[in-house]
Amino acid sequence: MTETTYQNDLRRVDDKVRMRRAVNLLADTLPPYLHEPRKPKPEQEEYWAKAIFAMDAWARREKGAHEGVMLMGPQGRGKTTLMAYLARRSVFKFGLVPAYLNMAVVSFEVADARRSVNGARSRTEILNTVAHADVVLLDDVGYSDTDDRDLVRAIVHGATDAGKFLAIAGNIDERALWDYIGADSREKSRLYNLLRMHVEKTVPDFRMARSA
Repeated sequence: MTETTYQNDLRRVDDKVRMRRAVNLLADTLPPYLHEPRKPKPEQEEYWAKAIFAMDAWARREKGAHEGVMLMGPQGRGKTTLMAYLARRSVFKFGLVPAYLNMAVVSFEVADARRSVNGARSRTEILNTVAHADVVLLDDVGYSDTDDRDLVRAIVHGATDAGKFLAIAGNIDERALWDYIGADSREKSRLYNLLRMHVEKTVPDFRMARSA
């Protein structure tokens, strides 16, 4: 066996391990109703296409590619469904490892971990998940007052420092989201290179439609 063949075999094994880990992360972190792929509604197609193009260009290391996406707008406009789609696409199209984190849920997990509740992830475990991911997706940032702002900031800082693809979805406006993230001047230069999109109120509230 040549050295080249040996190295290729190691790479294939490593790729399989990464793929298995990525698929397990999808199953563990995505909401159950998003385990199956969903297509955008007609009203969502334009901003979905822009976000998908941004991640694909980053994954291919194209010159001038955005380094992430920032989605802002009212709840029920398909932001979470898009985040789940990006997470799944990063795995099955590019072989990348995603870390999907719904901050409304994660904040409760961290609080439970402090109370030693079985099965709850600690702050350290969550940051370790982010450290081993290629694509970091923060959903429902600012959705509730229980969100752990320090944890959000630590995740954003870690992702930007490591050059990961960063997707942020929030139900607050851009100025409030910037304040929430608390980015310093060094980080802002990179965060400004995120594709920032406002999901308008003209897009129907699909959460309300499901509950009707």
